[in-house]
Amino acid sequence: MILLYELSQTGLSHSPFTSSFAQSVAYALPGQEIVVYSRASHLAAAFADLDPGLARRFALKPIVPENFCAAAGPFAAIWRNLRVLHDTYATWRSQSPLVIFLTGEPQQIWAAKLMKRLAPDFRCHLVLHGDVNSVVARRSRNPVNRLTDYNGSIGLLNHPDIRFIALESHIKTNLAALFPSAAACIDVVHHPCTPLLTDLPANTAVDGPIRFALLGIAGRSKGLDLFARLAKEITTTLPGAADFRLIGKVQPGYQQLDLDAISGPRPFSETWLPVDVFETELSSLHYVVLPYRMDYYAFAASGVLLDALRWRKPIIALRTPAVDELVRRFGEIGHVVDSYDEMAAVARRAVTDFDAQRYMVQQRNLDAAYHSRLPQEIATEYAAIVESRWG
Repeated sequence: MILLYELSQTGLSHSPFTSSFAQSVAYALPGQEIVVYSRASHLAAAFADLDPGLARRFALKPIVPENFCAAAGPFAAIWRNLRVLHDTYATWRSQSPLVIFLTGEPQQIWAAKLMKRLAPDFRCHLVLHGDVNSVVARRSRNPVNRLTDYNGSIGLLNHPDIRFIALESHIKTNLAALFPSAAACIDVVHHPCTPLLTDLPANTAVDGPIRFALLGIAGRSKGLDLFARLAKEITTTLPGAADFRLIGKVQPGYQQLDLDAISGPRPFSETWLPVDVFETELSSLHYVVLPYRMDYYAFAASGVLLDALRWRKPIIALRTPAVDELVRRFGEIGHVVDSYDEMAAVARRAVTDFDAQRYMVQQRNLDAAYHSRLPQEIATEYAAIVESRWG
């Protein structure tokens, strides 16, 4: 018996991850019934397009109200999560279920640790996402806030049955260095890739301008300022030869940046693009630009990198450990650079001297990387961890 909890997300937010990780769990533990607790809007978004045979494995329970994450004090948030966990776990306790939180925030981490005190047979995995990079930010002086932030929840009162999942190897390394007491409780399960159900075009012919895009949530932490600067420089010096797109949603404060050289899709919005628009935009791209700052991605996996694999779109990326790991395993998947100036030079060369042969090699390597991250492959990683930890 597996109990999946997603108590943080709503609607489309993180729905590709929920879907792909849930599929990985289903493939990893084929004889287990899987119950998923989340809000109705998130369940509808994450489980809408599953293969019918696989979909039958999941019992979807929209138990959490849409306002579950409404503002509350840290102890109230922990209590609220613990109450949901306690009440639902009690239904299945006789079957010794394995609990997985698909988003493990401090309130869920503490709820799981407290649940272990209430139920000695309780065992749990909590997936850590990008918010965990706050462990290197300035902490509050308030002792309550310090106890209930990521540093307190990861660093204190750890138990080998309450385990964290890092979505890249380097994230485990960095967390273990910060929290030696938690090191033995951190497992690595690579970020799975949602299967692509659309047929990809077979050729790499360039018809019109070279199209570059920044995907996902666009803000300074994701390099929106660098992407806007790149768009301005290339379109000014090579008018009509390149098109720069922002395929996702912008973070508040984007109006302070000069985005005039980014052609669309407009108007820019702080809400997600419709799925059909997102996929149409992606299908016509040539390059995904990843101008990510290492201070964020030292503790975060990139869903956008998975989108590049999924659509076999070569990247132009500032160096990060996750990109380096893929290159070591699969070869060149685009262009990895160490500075903005190198990134601009690569983009300019792609516009003025597009190398179709090299591009095809990059796409073949991306295809191999994509297949390595499908849920069926990630299932092997997760099955081995469950076997080694709990038998």
